[in-house]
Amino acid sequence: MISKVCVRPSSPCEETSHCNAAAYGVCVASSYKNLHVRGPEHAFAGVPFKVAVSKKDHYNHTIVTDSTSILQILTSTPTGEGQDLGLEILGSRFLPFTAGEAHFSVAVEPTFAAWDADAESTNLFAEPHIRFDGIDTEMDERMHFPAVHVPLASGSGVCPRGLVLDLAKTVNGWKGSCKKCGVGSYAIHPLASRPHSTGLLPDCMPCPAGGVCQGGLNVTFERGSWVQEAGYWKLASCPPGSTKEVESTSGEFQHELQQCRRCSSLEYVVDPNRHPCRLCPLGALCDSPSGIRTRDGLDSKGARWEADSEGW
Repeated sequence: MISKVCVRPSSPCEETSHCNAAAYGVCVASSYKNLHVRGPEHAFAGVPFKVAVSKKDHYNHTIVTDSTSILQILTSTPTGEGQDLGLEILGSRFLPFTAGEAHFSVAVEPTFAAWDADAESTNLFAEPHIRFDGIDTEMDERMHFPAVHVPLASGSGVCPRGLVLDLAKTVNGWKGSCKKCGVGSYAIHPLASRPHSTGLLPDCMPCPAGGVCQGGLNVTFERGSWVQEAGYWKLASCPPGSTKEVESTSGEFQHELQQCRRCSSLEYVVDPNRHPCRLCPLGALCDSPSGIRTRDGLDSKGARWEADSEGW
C-alpha cells in the first residue's frame, strides 16, 4: 500500500496511514516494499564478513523510522527456496534494524568435496548462499530477500595468509574453516600438511627448534639460512662454529628438530652442514668458530692442523 503525499511538512503523519519518514524526506513515504542487500564481495571460510540489509519503501528509499523489526540470516539453496544443510552460519543470526538498516558480521563454514595441496586447488560441495527473513512490525508483513551468493576464496588463497584450512569429516565431505596458528606454530600455506606426517589434512606447522614462532606468519630464526619448501620452513645451511641438526636418531628428517646448534668452547666442527660438533683434541684450543689452533702458540712455529673427512 502506497501512502498519501504529505500536505504539511511539519506533521507528515497526519496524511499517512503509518508515519513513515524515509531517508530522503518526510513528505513522500510509503510502507515496506523490499529488502536491499549490500555485500559480501569477498569472503574466507570461517572468517567473519560484513553484509548490510536496508528496508526499502515503494520509492526505493530506506525506512529510517524502523528500529524494531528483527531480521534473520539463514543458509539458502541457489534458488532461495530452502536451506543448505551443508552450510553453517557462524555468529549472531538475528539482528534488529537500526534506522532501517541491519549490519551483520557473520562467517560461513562450507563443505569441501576435495582439496589438493600440490595442485593448490579446493572444490566445494556446493556454492554457499544466504538469505534473509523477518517480520515488518509496522505492517505485520513478511520481509524476505532470496539467495545471496557468498564468493568464497579458493585454491592457495582459500585462507588469509598465516591461516590454515581446518577440516572435519562429514557425510558429504569436509566441513572447513580457516583458523589462525597460535604461538609455538606457524603457517605459510593454507593447504600444507606436516612434512612426513601420516595424516594428509592441512595443519599448523610446529615451530622448529631453531625458530621463534609467534603464530601465523610471524617466524624468526636464531641463526642459519632458511628456505620455504612445500609449505614449511627448511634449514638450508648453518654458519661456522655450529652444526646443522635436522634428523632424528634414526636418520629421518624431523621438521621440529631443525636448528643450527652452536658448538661449545670445548668442541669444534669442520663442516657445519655435514659434521657434528666434536670434542676438542688435547693439543688444541677450540675457541674460534672458524677452526682450531694449537696450544702454547705453536702455530707461529709451524704447527698446523689438517681436516680430513671426519675432523681435525
